Amino acid sequence: MNKFGVLFLLSSALLSGPGCATKSYVRQQVVPVVSKVQSLDRQTSENTTSIQNLNTRMQQSEENLTANAQRMNQKTDTASSKAQEATQLANACNEKEASLVGTVSNWGNYHVVARTLLEFGFNQSQLNADAKQQLDQLGEGKSSNKTYIVVVQGGTDSSGNEQRNYDLSQRRAEEVVRYLVAKYDVPLYKVYAVGVGEERPVAPNDTVEGRKKNRRAEIELMSNAGQPMSKEDDSDSDEQTRRTESHR
Repeated sequence: MNKFGVLFLLSSALLSGPGCATKSYVRQQVVPVVSKVQSLDRQTSENTTSIQNLNTRMQQSEENLTANAQRMNQKTDTASSKAQEATQLANACNEKEASLVGTVSNWGNYHVVARTLLEFGFNQSQLNADAKQQLDQLGEGKSSNKTYIVVVQGGTDSSGNEQRNYDLSQRRAEEVVRYLVAKYDVPLYKVYAVGVGEERPVAPNDTVEGRKKNRRAEIELMSNAGQPMSKEDDSDSDEQTRRTESHR
């Protein structure tokens, strides 16, 4: 029964009582009841609002919990993916380490099967067309040697600063490595590259021709299978190198 029904019953009861009841008396009896009903109505409305607010907060909390759970799942998936990548990298490193250990342990069995000497321009580390052609011959020759390694040694003449020469010789060696890796898929763990600067010259530095020869990169293809390069082959290789140099 709503508040209007309650008021109607109260009014009816009072009006049907003794004749001495007056309108003032009725108001004195009804007004407090109406006030109390209105107060209860306000309290009910406030309770309804509080319940709605509570439902809203609970819904927001549930949404926040769901969002946090999704973020945690994403972080878990990311962590799992990184763990798999780390495992794959560790396996690759172990394979390379095993290969390197095998190479070092068999180092005494390796011998030179091909040798190439490249020359560079003054203060330059870029490969020219002739150098690339020689590296192509070396790269194509590696296909018949499964147990090969490549040794690259960069050098400079005695001109300029010593540290600058070390850096320049290292760049020359790295340029050779970059070409072989990019074009012939030579694994990095099969390549040993070093820049020796002006040390270990192949010709005297007191002549123009000698300094030209020292601006070079020496590349050796080595293998522990097959026959080593004979002295006659070595001589032929040196003669071919001299003929190549005479045309430059």
